[in-house]
Amino acid sequence: MSLWDEIRAAVARGDAQRAGAAIRAASPAERKAAGAELAPFLRGLAREGVFDEAAPLHVAGAACLPGAAAVAQWVTRREIRFRSGGRPLELHTALILELLADRPVEWRADVAARIAARLRPADLLNWRGDGLKPTWHLAAALVRDTGAPAPADEGFVLGWAAFTDPRHLAGDPFREAMLPLLFEHESVGRLLEGDMVWHRALTHRSRRADRALLVDGCVSRFLRGGEPRDLRWFTRLFEALAMTPDEAAARARDLVAVLPGAPGPVVDLVLPLVRGVPGLDDAAFTGAAEGVLFRSEKKIVRAGLAWVAKEARTRPDAALTALTAAFRQDSLDLLDRAVAIAEQHAEAASPETRRAVRDAATALPAAFRDRIAAAFGAVEAGPEAPAALPAWAPPGPFPVIGSLAELEEAMDGVPHWAPAVADQERLFDGLVRFAYEHPEEVGKLVNRVTADTGNWLGGVLTGVRYRTHLPLPPLSEFWQRRVAELPWLVGRVPVLLATPTSVTGHVDPDVLAERLARYEAAGLEPGPADLEGALLRRPRTAPGVPGDPVFRVPPGSHLPELVTAVPEGGLPFTAPPRGPDEVDDDGDMEGWHLLVPSHREIAAAHLVPWMKEYAETWVFDVHFGEVLLTLADADGPVGPAMAAALARGLVFDRREARAHATSALIVLASRGQLDGTLLGTALAGLPEPRPNRVAPCLADLAAAGAPGEAFAAITTMLPALWPAPGTRAAAGLPDLIALATTTAVPGTPVPGLAEVAARGGSSRLVREAARLQEALA
Repeated sequence: MSLWDEIRAAVARGDAQRAGAAIRAASPAERKAAGAELAPFLRGLAREGVFDEAAPLHVAGAACLPGAAAVAQWVTRREIRFRSGGRPLELHTALILELLADRPVEWRADVAARIAARLRPADLLNWRGDGLKPTWHLAAALVRDTGAPAPADEGFVLGWAAFTDPRHLAGDPFREAMLPLLFEHESVGRLLEGDMVWHRALTHRSRRADRALLVDGCVSRFLRGGEPRDLRWFTRLFEALAMTPDEAAARARDLVAVLPGAPGPVVDLVLPLVRGVPGLDDAAFTGAAEGVLFRSEKKIVRAGLAWVAKEARTRPDAALTALTAAFRQDSLDLLDRAVAIAEQHAEAASPETRRAVRDAATALPAAFRDRIAAAFGAVEAGPEAPAALPAWAPPGPFPVIGSLAELEEAMDGVPHWAPAVADQERLFDGLVRFAYEHPEEVGKLVNRVTADTGNWLGGVLTGVRYRTHLPLPPLSEFWQRRVAELPWLVGRVPVLLATPTSVTGHVDPDVLAERLARYEAAGLEPGPADLEGALLRRPRTAPGVPGDPVFRVPPGSHLPELVTAVPEGGLPFTAPPRGPDEVDDDGDMEGWHLLVPSHREIAAAHLVPWMKEYAETWVFDVHFGEVLLTLADADGPVGPAMAAALARGLVFDRREARAHATSALIVLASRGQLDGTLLGTALAGLPEPRPNRVAPCLADLAAAGAPGEAFAAITTMLPALWPAPGTRAAAGLPDLIALATTTAVPGTPVPGLAEVAARGGSSRLVREAARLQEALA
């Protein structure tokens, strides 16, 4: 029996030891011949994932393939990764080492390095178990066996952290090489997040050995920066190490450099260390204080201001120079504190420092600027030209399929579920156009698709589609009429009439006229739903575009109700909006706005009931945010329904979705279509207005050049947000009031403001209310 026959028999039985025995007795030529059979044999198995034959195949490839690169590639293949199945990992690794013992040391070291390089950090982060443990152990065993340097690749370092018991580091052969590398690679923090065993082991070692390495490693990791999640484990380790004043003094320059960019929890640990450094020189103090005072976290800025106030007693020039960094803060409360510190130490400042403070004060709000002028001398007002709203640019053209090859790629890429409506439109358009021009080629593509019973497009083309007993939402029902019509149009008509020409969903009237002319020339009748969809997509400037229904949002509700529908026949859906409890969700709601691009109030009214249901539990909030941005580019009135949708968008859970909603506000403002009062009414009507989420969005709107709209929204919203005496204000409410102060229009009445401002006490709510009242006087 040949060596290859022996290996196949071993594979059939899942017996790695039998495969090893046969290979051990074989000649180099027999090994090479068997190695050439491995890849075709593996393809012939037609299996996915890890299977029982993995162990003998793993051994055979490692021992029979001739090149180091081929061996490394083979043993790291996902489908033949070793899984114990009762066989000890150590025994499996020892068998491979034995079979490779006759290879040159340099060759085996090369294999180890190549395996280490093929360990992907993403796989280790996702698997962290038996999946990659054998591969890492094989690489590690080859490194130990050959005496080669430990690989520094990120995957190998992650593997060491994942598969090493940190309680036995003292005897670990890789400890000296690996410990410093824990602080070099970006993924280590994510791998070890929440791992208290490593945390305790390193904290324990810091009392006996490696302390300087661990302290320096944490500081260097903070200097490189990264996502808070990736630094969380190092932050906890750094806290547990509890640096001494002497250690902090020796690393003062690096600790100062950490302060400007590190996440807040890191700064909370580092700032007290820097403050405690004895004899910190003026340059280091100024750099540290400025690094803290320009940050956005109010808690950290307050700590920085307290430090500056203390240091100003002994080094007023350095303290006042650093203090000017706080003049760039948006918070009126922080500005008030910074200006008060400057006033207190003005007389001790040198002429150069007084000039620097005056120069920095030019950008302060007028009230604070006047206080600085009174203490430091005349201050010139900085340029206060309001930001100009960006000019609105009409959206781009709708992307179409341009070739048969592109159509084939699009059809092959269709998932088993329905793609987004825009992708369906693009696919339907290409299918209809090319089926009319190239019926034979497209017919083959269609046959291939329809043969797959699980393919969504195949179901559309054969008329087999899943439906529940529940009715569809009105806009979905309209869209599904178009989908159901598609099989009767493919190969029979030259083009779909309703294919958009703009990404908003609009159809250019001239293009629509050309399409209709082609139908008339060919003596063809359009599909009723296709024609209806095309007419609804005409711009509002086209003749015959129907009017808009009227919606309202009842007091105490945030859901739009249909008040007045357009005449029957003007629009195909005059039914009131329905939510998830009343109708079936077929997943195409994110494309509703494309169906009525000239009637955005309709799309918004039908979307709002779903936004509350899905935005807080699924990833739909990002999709809804993108829809809001597209609706801002669309046409039609911006009424209560749009305002309700925008308000919901501003309180989405995900920051990315809120950013889309904010961009929609800016687009509407640039088109002169944003009513701040209407938006404020909708925000006040939300079950949870969330001022901590709304305030940054409206601040971005004001900074973009629409302070009046932001102010109107806030002042309309505030009466619904005032807390009862003795109760806690909603998170972010003081920030919202402060924004109203910076955008204030004097003389504007705000119900309830005077009562809140008169409550007394030192709460920030009362202070900000008093400032707003003064600004409106």
